[in-house]
Amino acid sequence: MTVPLIRILTGRVQEEALPFHLAEDWPQWVLDGAQLVPVPMNEPDSDWLNPRSLDALWIPEGQPPLSCRVGLQVLLQSGRPRYVMPSIDLRLTVNAQSWRNRGLKTFPVARTWQPFGGVELHRLMLSVFKKPPELDWQTLCHGLSLAPCLQNLAELLAAGPDQISSGFHFVSLPLADLADSPCPGERWRVSLNAQTDPPAHGKNGDDPIGGLLDVVVEAVGGMGESLAVPQPYEPLVAHFGSEK
Repeated sequence: MTVPLIRILTGRVQEEALPFHLAEDWPQWVLDGAQLVPVPMNEPDSDWLNPRSLDALWIPEGQPPLSCRVGLQVLLQSGRPRYVMPSIDLRLTVNAQSWRNRGLKTFPVARTWQPFGGVELHRLMLSVFKKPPELDWQTLCHGLSLAPCLQNLAELLAAGPDQISSGFHFVSLPLADLADSPCPGERWRVSLNAQTDPPAHGKNGDDPIGGLLDVVVEAVGGMGESLAVPQPYEPLVAHFGSEK
């Protein structure tokens, strides 16, 4: 069995790699406006499922389009930035509640990271691409400046909230809303590099340079069809079950 690996760019010939299972349980936060919002994870004594995935995004049949925001994600260690990567904030709003953890493989994570101190962050930009079935890559947005994210990060670190002062924490800093929403059969990529108008892939179909989030969108059974529902998801499943 192949162990999923996170690729870490070091600027040297020899790259580093981190087994995904070592990072998939670290706490997740989203800076929503001025509020640091926790995303439920599969913590001890919790019935939440682990929503993180490096390579796939699951969309239940009949689910409405997700609200989609592209941004910068930072991995903090003891309150200090260690790595940066592109992120995508996918939300489903039901009865005024935002669901970021909607079950397995519903929270994509970038599979290529960059050291926080090893890149000139002010030069990096975000670009988003999608590839519908049987079609070429399409550019959804490109060359987005990280300036708002970096300002928000600086203010967050200056405030030094206790929640992120120890251990490892992912913090997502949303930057821009997207008009598109992932659909089954598509492949989505979010790249982080210094190119104003980058390609969706490198030479010979390789990964583009820099940080990369890369997922295939897959259809799964509808939420109302679940036989065994963990307690935290009961309101979500009940909502879709009642719509039948």
